[in-house]
Amino acid sequence: MSFNTGTFNVAKDNVKGFVLLSRGDLYITNKRIIFISGGSIQNRSVNLKDILEFIIYKDGILLGKANGKKPLIYFPEALKTLIQPDGLNASIRILDRVLSGNENENLTPEDFKSLS
Repeated sequence: MSFNTGTFNVAKDNVKGFVLLSRGDLYITNKRIIFISGGSIQNRSVNLKDILEFIIYKDGILLGKANGKKPLIYFPEALKTLIQPDGLNASIRILDRVLSGNENENLTPEDFKSLS
């Protein structure tokens, strides 16, 4: 049996740095993550079914998608504030619940349910 093959180049998956595209508001729904830009950049959204992984950094979340570039959601430190807002941990908790499909599950401990 004989066959011909071509040559191919290996594409390296190295990240040298990130470029800030815009600042704005982030919304996580049960179907997608939506970024509403505060500037002239177009609004963006990522379907949750396209997310293969998310990598957590100390100041952001890198979304691994099925195709296209991996967006980095960056949570910078607030300047001139006494108490730092913690948008990163709240976003991770919400993203984890939505991706695992239990966003509507009541996670209140049984001891506290009887108090209301």
